[in-house]
Amino acid sequence: MKEQSLPILLTCSGCSYGAELAEDLSQSLIMQGKVEKVSITALSAGSAMHWQKLASSPAIIVFDGCGLNCAKLSLEKLSINTFYHFDMTKQLQKINNGVGKPSLAACLQVTKTVQYQLASVLPKQHRVNQKEAAGSKVIAMFPCAER
Repeated sequence: MKEQSLPILLTCSGCSYGAELAEDLSQSLIMQGKVEKVSITALSAGSAMHWQKLASSPAIIVFDGCGLNCAKLSLEKLSINTFYHFDMTKQLQKINNGVGKPSLAACLQVTKTVQYQLASVLPKQHRVNQKEAAGSKVIAMFPCAER
């Protein structure tokens, strides 16, 4: 039986709190085996291997760290217009009332919100198991959170 491709995840590589959260969440999804990460830079450089992964993916997910939406704009410049986009700073501002460094609770709430939104768009076999995630004894690290 042919192995099915994972959804592709492209994340912001910035240094904002939202970018740090995007990276934390992406690592969590990668460790769960739910997505495969591809470099936006490699796509821009024309890497055939990265383009092949993108072409065979059932879905493309983009996590941007701030309102500049560099990852989204990079894909659009490459004529890739069909993807699920998440602006982590916008998500954090909704929960954290736009106040400074986000709290750990705010980071966890954004993570939960994004995972629920992904559950409705990802193919069934790649969805995050909410019961499994809720019962997990592993706590993700969020360097962006105020301690």
